[in-house]
Amino acid sequence: ADMLRQVTTVKSVVIESWWVGILYWGLFFVILGYVAVYQIVWARGYQLNSSMSGAATFKVKGSATAIGDPPPWYDGKVWDAVELVQYTSDGFFIPLDMLITPQTQGMCSAGNRSSDMRASGWQEACSFLNPCDVGTRTFSGVHQGPCIRDGRLPLSDDSEGPGLIGVCSGGEFDGDPCFGEADDVTCGKKGVCYGAFCEIKGFCPVEQATPTATKALQFEGVLDFSVLARVDATFTRFEIRHSNVADGGGICNINASDFGLCNPPNQFSVREMLERAGVLTDKHFMETGAEILVSVLWADERPFLGSKGTYACDLDAKNWRQNCQPRFHFTRIDDPKPDAFSHGYNFRSERTYFEPDPEKKGATVEHRELRKQTGIKVVFLQEGQGGKFDAATAGQAAGSGLALLSLATIVADFVLLYCSPKRATYRRIKYEDVWDDFEG
Repeated sequence: ADMLRQVTTVKSVVIESWWVGILYWGLFFVILGYVAVYQIVWARGYQLNSSMSGAATFKVKGSATAIGDPPPWYDGKVWDAVELVQYTSDGFFIPLDMLITPQTQGMCSAGNRSSDMRASGWQEACSFLNPCDVGTRTFSGVHQGPCIRDGRLPLSDDSEGPGLIGVCSGGEFDGDPCFGEADDVTCGKKGVCYGAFCEIKGFCPVEQATPTATKALQFEGVLDFSVLARVDATFTRFEIRHSNVADGGGICNINASDFGLCNPPNQFSVREMLERAGVLTDKHFMETGAEILVSVLWADERPFLGSKGTYACDLDAKNWRQNCQPRFHFTRIDDPKPDAFSHGYNFRSERTYFEPDPEKKGATVEHRELRKQTGIKVVFLQEGQGGKFDAATAGQAAGSGLALLSLATIVADFVLLYCSPKRATYRRIKYEDVWDDFEG
């Protein structure tokens, strides 16, 4: 009942004290400086921000030579970026090496020594206990029925892994099923456990990782390829379009004095990208490849940490198009650990061509090169925002900042009421009970 008949009002008390005055006005000007200098001016609290969307266009140039065991028609060939680089919607791919398997449409054994043997070998392996099903579609082609003993693939080689069914060749157990040396079943002293695989119809021979049917090429010079990035962005809220090459941004002015020394901020070598991503410290990346994320953060010449923790461009500045430029950051995103289930990057492509059929006059035979390429996959991602002056946003920033000034009064009151030697006196003066005479 007493609560309903009581009202608390603010009472202003003037206190003559040097140390309390210094505390109060010191806090007041610190807060005022924070609001005016950082929140409004430095962090551009007067601006309305807009997110951005856009895309990047990469131009890769350079040339390389192939070493290893190339097919005769590639011996001594010089490869350039036009032939090697594969562009995608989100970046590009540069091969470090290539396995080439010349193939022709026909029928052959599906046996292989590829690195994904565990994934595909079970579909193709056969024996008397595991016959081939005619018409079954697998990774390599369509089963035709016969189970072919493949003399190229002795299962006594540990690289095939345990458990793969094969057929004994020679010795007292010739023709019997076997499982390689990982199983107790052997082929005797004179026998060898060879792989037996279904005959398939498709492109033959199937891809091999080590036999001479597959030619291995390593490219020298790809790390010196030059990458030029043009980034186009749109500040969606303001419908303003921008590019990092607009009004001369990211472009060198070549003349007689600086010719050959031009190195614009949006041009990199592949080696520099890998170094900045920390890939060159991995001694196995030339064999497995790598995936690189290029993060593009837009900022002006004075990048700052905004309220949302992102970079921003000042679209009110006179020369904002020259100042607002992307910052490139490179990060490796695949798992470089050797025991990782999958790391690096590779993919397969093909080149199809036709040659005259020697057995049928006027007919042609379809041939192709199956290319397994291992290399560097570059993925692009951009983020950032731009700000322009907005009266409502500026008013909100000023109002919220002025509200912080009340902290100086709160701190001073707390010190006087709870920390001062005369706190009992201050409390009695500040809090005074007054009765309303009109209640009679």
